[in-house]
Amino acid sequence: MKKDDKAKQAPIFLEIDQQSALPKINIKTVLAAIANEDITELIPVYTAFLKRDLHLSAEMIKRRGQIVSIPYLIKCDDPKTKEILDGYLGSIDFSALLMDLSTAIPYGFSCIDMVYSAVDGVFAPYEFHLIHQRYFEYERRTRLLTFRESSIVKTDPSANSDKFILHYHKSDGGELVDYGIMGQIIFTALLKHATINANMQYFDTLGVPPVIVKIDSSSDDELKSILNQVMSLRSNSIGLFPQNAVVDLLEGKASKTEFLDFIRYCDSVMSHYIIGATLSGGKDQTGSFALGKVHDERRKDIMRLDARLLQKPINDLLKRILALNTPTPKPFTFVFDIGDETDEKLLSEVYKNLSDAGYDIPPEHIGKMFSIEGVTRKSDASAPKAQNTKEKNSTAPAPFRIEDQAAAVDTKSIERNIKAQMEGILESASDYEEAIALLIEAFPDMSFDDLSGELGELIAKGLIIGAAEVASGG
Repeated sequence: MKKDDKAKQAPIFLEIDQQSALPKINIKTVLAAIANEDITELIPVYTAFLKRDLHLSAEMIKRRGQIVSIPYLIKCDDPKTKEILDGYLGSIDFSALLMDLSTAIPYGFSCIDMVYSAVDGVFAPYEFHLIHQRYFEYERRTRLLTFRESSIVKTDPSANSDKFILHYHKSDGGELVDYGIMGQIIFTALLKHATINANMQYFDTLGVPPVIVKIDSSSDDELKSILNQVMSLRSNSIGLFPQNAVVDLLEGKASKTEFLDFIRYCDSVMSHYIIGATLSGGKDQTGSFALGKVHDERRKDIMRLDARLLQKPINDLLKRILALNTPTPKPFTFVFDIGDETDEKLLSEVYKNLSDAGYDIPPEHIGKMFSIEGVTRKSDASAPKAQNTKEKNSTAPAPFRIEDQAAAVDTKSIERNIKAQMEGILESASDYEEAIALLIEAFPDMSFDDLSGELGELIAKGLIIGAAEVASGG
């Protein structure tokens, strides 16, 4: 019995196995790696979390995947150079290369093995193979990243730039472990999985009701036989007590809501750090337009950061290709087009207003600001005339004066007709309220104040005429 009790109380530890496709996790080892900031030990731990935690994996794919969707362009004044580079990028699986390079976002670095060949007279790497980060080890004292001794590859990646693309994704300063986001989110991921593990252990221990056997026999052999039979039942715990003993089972106060809230909190913290999500900060937090704008701006800022950092290894690759295939490489720049559509819309309105005011904007400047090549000015015959220029206004007809427009309309007859209708309504109405209601129905386009004023004038006019008739004896 004592042996079984010790087995029940022993904590459950998951151990790391770096050679396994799904390595185990030891909480003590992870905490030690976090405390030591040892990236060599953290890499297999993060890889294990990535394969277990679908939320973490989905958020990371979301951040890496948005890089592939960004359009790119090559800025170069030499047509031949641009033709070579555009043709090369179109002949390789550029999206797959970007995804391999973007593995540096969580780990802080990525290494790509290049395989060269000649295609259409261009000698360049056309096959790219990602070397997983678990095959590397990092020496903090010398800050040297090398392959493990057990790795198949023995060449130093930093010393052979023609064979490998070694990209450091410096999204933060400090040591290599600080470059990627792995070192920042791994503690939250560990906390989440430790909570799930403890919760599952609780259900495994207390979730199944115990089996209580009341027996008067004191024979050891008989007790062992009964114990073995009870152990074979579907129960996690058993008890043997005298028949007259009183046993109470106390239920633990476990809250399912608090457990799920904590899991959601861990997920929201990881989402906030990975993709800048601000719409899932808490269970009681509701969405709003302002919060959505902040969320979208943070996401775009992170996307711009990743895009600018990934431009460097691609530019280095294209420079190497030009050096191998052209005698005198021409300058160029590979850039991701990360302009905001809202900014471009506002900028286009500014240019339109400047053009309407008579200012001449060079086409080269417009092409540079909007990343559009070959922008030219339309001919005068096909170009639309500006609306607010002296040339346009000098040919426009002079506007009519208000007096001329008023004189062209016979307003007297219109006024007489309206007065006649109002007088008829006033005679048919029994009181003031009815008269106002009939006027509103007859003249829906006129305001209430205007109708009240007209009605007041008619009543006053009637009173004056009536008083005059009485005074004259009529």
